[in-house]
Amino acid sequence: MKSCQSIAAAALMTVVSTSFVEAATVSYTSSVAFQTALTGQTVVTEGYESPALNSTIANGGTLNGLTYSFSNGLPGRIDNVFNKFGAQSLASNSPAGFFFEGDSITVSFGAAITAFGIFFNMDQSPAGAVYATTDLGNTALGSSTWDLPTFHFVGLISDAAFTSVTFGATNAALSGFNVDNLSYVVARAVPEPGSLALASLALFGAAVARRRRP
Repeated sequence: MKSCQSIAAAALMTVVSTSFVEAATVSYTSSVAFQTALTGQTVVTEGYESPALNSTIANGGTLNGLTYSFSNGLPGRIDNVFNKFGAQSLASNSPAGFFFEGDSITVSFGAAITAFGIFFNMDQSPAGAVYATTDLGNTALGSSTWDLPTFHFVGLISDAAFTSVTFGATNAALSGFNVDNLSYVVARAVPEPGSLALASLALFGAAVARRRRP
Protein backbone atom coordinates (compact mmCIF):
# COMPACT_ATOMS: atom_id res chain seq x y z
CA MET A 1 0.00 0.00 0.00
CA LYS A 2 2.84 2.38 0.87
CA SER A 3 4.49 1.78 -2.49
CA CYS A 4 1.22 2.60 -4.25
CA GLN A 5 0.97 5.91 -2.40
CA SER A 6 4.57 6.72 -3.31
CA ILE A 7 3.92 6.00 -6.98
CA ALA A 8 0.76 8.16 -6.92
CA ALA A 9 2.65 11.04 -5.31
CA ALA A 10 5.42 10.75 -7.89
CA ALA A 11 2.87 10.76 -10.71
CA LEU A 12 1.23 13.87 -9.29
CA MET A 13 4.55 15.72 -8.93
CA THR A 14 5.52 14.81 -12.50
CA VAL A 15 2.29 16.18 -13.93
CA VAL A 16 2.38 19.37 -11.85
CA SER A 17 6.06 20.06 -12.48
CA THR A 18 5.59 19.94 -16.26
CA SER A 19 3.34 23.00 -16.04
CA PHE A 20 6.25 25.09 -14.78
CA VAL A 21 8.69 24.25 -17.60
CA GLU A 22 9.82 27.51 -19.21
CA ALA A 23 8.25 28.04 -22.61
CA ALA A 24 10.46 28.33 -25.69
CA THR A 25 9.99 31.12 -28.24
CA VAL A 26 11.47 31.07 -31.74
CA SER A 27 11.78 34.32 -33.73
CA TYR A 28 11.65 34.64 -37.53
CA THR A 29 12.66 37.27 -40.08
CA SER A 30 11.90 34.93 -43.00
CA SER A 31 8.23 34.47 -43.85
CA VAL A 32 9.04 31.23 -45.68
CA ALA A 33 10.76 29.75 -42.61
CA PHE A 34 7.85 30.91 -40.44
CA GLN A 35 5.26 29.31 -42.71
CA THR A 36 7.30 26.10 -42.98
CA ALA A 37 7.50 25.84 -39.19
CA LEU A 38 3.68 26.04 -39.06
CA THR A 39 3.09 23.29 -41.62
CA GLY A 40 0.05 21.26 -40.62
CA GLN A 41 -1.38 23.98 -38.40
CA THR A 42 -4.30 26.29 -39.21
CA VAL A 43 -2.90 29.73 -39.98
CA VAL A 44 -5.35 32.66 -40.02
CA THR A 45 -4.31 35.67 -42.09
CA GLU A 46 -5.79 39.17 -41.91
CA GLY A 47 -4.97 40.81 -45.24
CA TYR A 48 -7.15 43.92 -44.73
CA GLU A 49 -9.07 43.09 -47.90
CA SER A 50 -12.60 42.95 -46.43
CA PRO A 51 -13.08 46.63 -45.37
CA ALA A 52 -13.81 49.29 -47.96
CA LEU A 53 -10.86 51.29 -49.24
CA ASN A 54 -10.08 54.33 -47.05
CA SER A 55 -12.34 53.08 -44.27
CA THR A 56 -10.91 53.41 -40.77
CA ILE A 57 -10.40 51.20 -37.72
CA ALA A 58 -11.06 53.30 -34.62
CA ASN A 59 -8.46 53.33 -31.86
CA GLY A 60 -9.73 50.47 -29.70
CA GLY A 61 -11.91 49.23 -32.56
CA THR A 62 -12.35 45.65 -33.77
CA LEU A 63 -11.97 44.16 -37.25
CA ASN A 64 -12.64 40.48 -37.95
CA GLY A 65 -12.31 39.57 -34.26
CA LEU A 66 -9.07 41.49 -33.71
CA THR A 67 -8.98 44.63 -31.52
CA TYR A 68 -6.55 47.41 -32.45
CA SER A 69 -4.93 50.08 -30.27
CA PHE A 70 -2.73 52.68 -31.98
CA SER A 71 -0.06 54.46 -29.96
CA ASN A 72 -0.54 57.72 -31.88
CA GLY A 73 -4.23 57.71 -30.94
CA LEU A 74 -5.32 58.05 -34.57
CA PRO A 75 -7.50 55.50 -36.32
CA GLY A 76 -5.96 53.01 -38.68
CA ARG A 77 -6.86 53.41 -42.36
CA ILE A 78 -7.27 50.85 -45.14
CA ASP A 79 -4.80 51.83 -47.87
CA ASN A 80 -4.13 50.59 -51.41
CA VAL A 81 -0.72 52.17 -52.04
CA PHE A 82 1.73 50.48 -49.67
CA ASN A 83 0.63 46.87 -50.17
CA LYS A 84 2.20 43.69 -51.48
CA PHE A 85 -0.50 41.10 -50.96
CA GLY A 86 -3.94 41.57 -52.43
CA ALA A 87 -5.17 45.10 -53.03
CA GLN A 88 -5.09 46.68 -49.54
CA SER A 89 -3.03 47.10 -46.36
CA LEU A 90 -3.20 48.86 -42.98
CA ALA A 91 -1.91 52.43 -42.77
CA SER A 92 -2.31 55.32 -40.33
CA ASN A 93 -5.11 57.83 -40.78
CA SER A 94 -2.61 60.70 -40.67
CA PRO A 95 -1.74 63.33 -43.30
CA ALA A 96 1.37 61.33 -44.21
CA GLY A 97 -0.67 58.17 -44.63
CA PHE A 98 1.67 55.90 -42.69
CA PHE A 99 2.99 55.21 -39.18
CA PHE A 100 6.15 56.96 -38.00
CA GLU A 101 9.23 55.91 -36.07
CA GLY A 102 8.17 55.21 -32.50
CA ASP A 103 4.56 54.43 -33.43
CA SER A 104 3.23 51.04 -32.47
CA ILE A 105 0.08 48.96 -32.89
CA THR A 106 -1.26 46.55 -30.28
CA VAL A 107 -3.54 43.79 -31.50
CA SER A 108 -5.58 41.78 -28.99
CA PHE A 109 -6.96 38.42 -30.06
CA GLY A 110 -10.34 36.95 -29.17
CA ALA A 111 -8.63 33.66 -28.27
CA ALA A 112 -5.12 32.81 -27.09
CA ILE A 113 -2.60 32.24 -29.88
CA THR A 114 0.80 30.54 -30.19
CA ALA A 115 2.19 32.07 -33.38
CA PHE A 116 2.21 35.56 -34.90
CA GLY A 117 3.71 37.15 -38.01
CA ILE A 118 3.46 40.57 -39.69
CA PHE A 119 4.91 42.31 -42.78
CA PHE A 120 6.23 45.88 -42.51
CA ASN A 121 6.47 48.00 -45.65
CA MET A 122 9.28 50.56 -45.21
CA ASP A 123 12.64 51.75 -46.53
CA GLN A 124 15.77 49.76 -45.73
CA SER A 125 16.48 49.88 -41.99
CA PRO A 126 19.09 48.73 -39.47
CA ALA A 127 18.65 45.34 -37.81
CA GLY A 128 16.12 45.53 -35.02
CA ALA A 129 14.34 48.56 -36.46
CA VAL A 130 11.02 46.73 -36.43
CA TYR A 131 9.75 44.46 -33.67
CA ALA A 132 6.87 42.46 -32.25
CA THR A 133 6.40 41.88 -28.50
CA THR A 134 3.82 39.58 -26.91
CA ASP A 135 1.96 40.27 -23.67
CA LEU A 136 4.24 37.63 -22.12
CA GLY A 137 7.23 39.87 -22.85
CA ASN A 138 8.77 37.85 -25.67
CA THR A 139 10.18 40.01 -28.48
CA ALA A 140 11.11 39.29 -32.10
CA LEU A 141 13.26 41.81 -34.01
CA GLY A 142 13.42 42.50 -37.73
CA SER A 143 16.42 41.94 -39.97
CA SER A 144 18.53 44.58 -41.74
CA THR A 145 17.42 43.11 -45.08
CA TRP A 146 14.01 42.80 -46.69
CA ASP A 147 12.13 39.52 -46.65
CA LEU A 148 10.41 40.65 -49.85
CA PRO A 149 11.17 43.87 -51.78
CA THR A 150 10.43 46.80 -49.41
CA PHE A 151 8.86 44.44 -46.87
CA HIS A 152 10.41 43.27 -43.59
CA PHE A 153 8.89 40.28 -41.80
CA VAL A 154 8.78 39.67 -38.06
CA GLY A 155 7.30 36.51 -36.60
CA LEU A 156 7.45 34.33 -33.52
CA ILE A 157 6.19 30.94 -32.36
CA SER A 158 5.79 30.24 -28.66
CA ASP A 159 5.14 27.15 -26.54
CA ALA A 160 3.11 29.36 -24.19
CA ALA A 161 -0.10 30.92 -25.50
CA PHE A 162 -0.45 34.72 -25.52
CA THR A 163 -3.38 37.05 -26.18
CA SER A 164 -1.92 40.29 -27.57
CA VAL A 165 1.04 41.54 -29.60
CA THR A 166 2.52 45.03 -29.90
CA PHE A 167 4.47 45.74 -33.06
CA GLY A 168 6.08 48.82 -34.54
CA ALA A 169 9.30 50.54 -35.58
CA THR A 170 12.07 52.01 -33.48
CA ASN A 171 13.75 53.33 -36.64
CA ALA A 172 11.69 53.99 -39.75
CA ALA A 173 14.74 55.03 -41.80
CA LEU A 174 13.81 57.48 -44.58
CA SER A 175 10.05 57.17 -44.14
CA GLY A 176 7.36 55.64 -41.99
CA PHE A 177 5.78 52.21 -42.30
CA ASN A 178 2.53 50.38 -42.78
CA VAL A 179 1.68 46.71 -42.34
CA ASP A 180 0.05 43.89 -44.24
CA ASN A 181 -0.86 40.21 -43.89
CA LEU A 182 -1.02 39.71 -40.15
CA SER A 183 -0.95 35.94 -39.53
CA TYR A 184 -1.61 33.94 -36.36
CA VAL A 185 -2.40 30.46 -35.03
CA VAL A 186 -5.06 29.94 -32.37
CA ALA A 187 -3.81 27.83 -29.45
CA ARG A 188 -5.19 24.33 -29.08
CA ALA A 189 -7.23 23.67 -25.94
CA VAL A 190 -5.02 22.08 -23.25
CA PRO A 191 -6.32 20.67 -19.93
CA GLU A 192 -5.42 22.67 -16.82
CA PRO A 193 -2.54 21.21 -14.75
CA GLY A 194 -4.95 20.40 -11.91
CA SER A 195 -7.21 18.51 -14.30
CA LEU A 196 -4.24 16.58 -15.65
CA ALA A 197 -3.18 15.64 -12.14
CA LEU A 198 -6.66 14.45 -11.17
CA ALA A 199 -6.97 12.47 -14.40
CA SER A 200 -3.61 10.80 -13.76
CA LEU A 201 -4.60 9.87 -10.20
CA ALA A 202 -7.95 8.56 -11.38
CA LEU A 203 -6.28 6.32 -13.94
CA PHE A 204 -3.79 5.14 -11.33
CA GLY A 205 -6.60 4.38 -8.87
CA ALA A 206 -8.48 2.41 -11.48
CA ALA A 207 -5.38 0.35 -12.25
CA VAL A 208 -4.86 -0.41 -8.53
CA ALA A 209 -8.50 -1.43 -8.15
CA ARG A 210 -8.24 -3.85 -11.04
CA ARG A 211 -5.17 -5.44 -9.49
CA ARG A 212 -7.02 -6.04 -6.21
CA ARG A 213 -9.90 -7.93 -7.86
CA PRO A 214 -9.83 -11.67 -7.22
